[in-house]
Amino acid sequence: MIVQRMREAAARHATHNSLEENTDRIQSARGTTDDRLDTEIDIQPIALQPSFETHPDDRYHVNDLLKFSDKHFVQNSYRAILKRPADEDGAGGLLEGLRSGAINKIDVLAKLRFSDEGREKGVQIEGLRLPATTRKLYRVPLIGYFLNLVVAVGRLPSMVRNQRAFENHVIAQQETLVNQINHIGRTLISNARQTADVLANRTELMRELERQSQSLRSQLEALVNEHATAHNVVLTRISESTRYVEERLNEESTERASVWVSVNQTRSEFESRLSAERETRINSLADVGKLTESVRSQGEAALRALKDELKRQQRQTAENLTASQKRHQQLTGELVLQQQRLTRLLEAVDSRLPAPLTPEQLQIVSGEGAHILDAFYASFDEQFRGDRSEIKERLKVYLPFVARLSAQDSDTRIIDVGCGRGEWLELLEEQGLAATGVDANSVLAQQCVARGLKVVEEDLLAYLRDQPDASIGVVSGFHIVEHLPIETLVKVLNETMRVLKCGGVLLLETPNPRNVLVGTCNFYFDPTHRNPIPSEVLKFLVESRGFADVAVLPLNPSDEKPVAGDSELADRFNRYFYGPMDYGVVGWKPETAASLSKNL
Repeated sequence: MIVQRMREAAARHATHNSLEENTDRIQSARGTTDDRLDTEIDIQPIALQPSFETHPDDRYHVNDLLKFSDKHFVQNSYRAILKRPADEDGAGGLLEGLRSGAINKIDVLAKLRFSDEGREKGVQIEGLRLPATTRKLYRVPLIGYFLNLVVAVGRLPSMVRNQRAFENHVIAQQETLVNQINHIGRTLISNARQTADVLANRTELMRELERQSQSLRSQLEALVNEHATAHNVVLTRISESTRYVEERLNEESTERASVWVSVNQTRSEFESRLSAERETRINSLADVGKLTESVRSQGEAALRALKDELKRQQRQTAENLTASQKRHQQLTGELVLQQQRLTRLLEAVDSRLPAPLTPEQLQIVSGEGAHILDAFYASFDEQFRGDRSEIKERLKVYLPFVARLSAQDSDTRIIDVGCGRGEWLELLEEQGLAATGVDANSVLAQQCVARGLKVVEEDLLAYLRDQPDASIGVVSGFHIVEHLPIETLVKVLNETMRVLKCGGVLLLETPNPRNVLVGTCNFYFDPTHRNPIPSEVLKFLVESRGFADVAVLPLNPSDEKPVAGDSELADRFNRYFYGPMDYGVVGWKPETAASLSKNL
């Protein structure tokens, strides 16, 4: 039986491969046919008059313009003499005069050249003045008539030559038109033949598709027969099982009469269900179209499930690989940092042995103790701070305040104390703004420098104390105030007020304890947090240091779905449990000393 199933599976696999090969051949034939339909018709435009180019020195010979005719003559005369396109009214009158024979080309050129606008442009037309003067004399009564007659007789041979040249020119243009028409006819005939070939190929393709459809129907019929055979096998086995049960029951009928009744009832129910199931399957197998659609749908569903599972495994593998790489980088950075500390300690000790250590060397030894947890906190920040792109998107709310100052002073200094991983510095750099970060964590500072950011490794209060008065435009500190004792926070605010320029801005952000989940749980994820600071308290501290127009910004509402309902209780619950998780404080240094004294 196993060998038979393997043979049947191999036969189905061969049939599937044959279908795929036929499908590929049909797609290839369709692509070849489509390529033949993409041929463009090669028909080039023709011009019956030469093109006109203006002279940069504004000097023309009268024959440069007389070689054009009708509308092209009028338009090119405007472009050459008046240096502009022809206006509709003026060009229409001249064109009507030319077509009626009331004026000729010399009259048109003389009218444009000796008009007020033509004199202003100052374009030189060689050979125009003499024929223009002669044309004026033609209009003198009696004398003009005889003069016109004499000139006409004298120009008679030239007119005959011009007439012959014009006739030859017309014949040449007619031949050009005939050749173009013949070319178009040949091209259209060629494309018509190609179209007929394409249609023939499409007909052959449809026949091939019909043959494939017939083959598919045959295979489906074979599949239906296979299902019917399997169904008969099942029925046979069920019948055999039933007979076996009946024999066993007959042998034990005396001792288990009550059980026999129950078994008979069960068998009757089973047979009725089996009969109903058999009729249902026979009816479903009778509808070949529905079965075909069901098989196809199941195959597509299985394929989609397989693809989804493959994508999920790929994503899981990529996430695991990324996590491993991050962990490796963290461990490597921590190892390098520990080596640097050990080297500095050994150098400080070796330089004084056996003599006692100097105060400077003792400061080096004790100072290294403050950086023992730098690598741990950098790893902790990477784990719980969140994705860098999400943090940068949240910080965009502060860009308008910085843009307001940079619009007034493009060279204004921007300092970010407690810069951490440097998301705010990256966001400012993307906006074309230079900024300096300050952080006491050596690991985070080195990571920021590796990203190409300007970061100073120093205590933020010491850094601010080293800055000159009124030298900075923007001081920002995101999620830093909750790490500071109240005394240090007041000192930082005092130093910020001192170093900011008049009109400078202070930007702070901290977790919002008004959100119950933040104030009672999420705030203490970071073991270096001291205590939550309500927005009213932080606003009071900033205002007490002399800042003006202090505003509180509710930020980053919870991503979780709030409790449904319109009641006052539901609204209050959602505000306290799903409200903003952070808040920002924006304060401005007053423009004048009087305003500063008033705020203090």
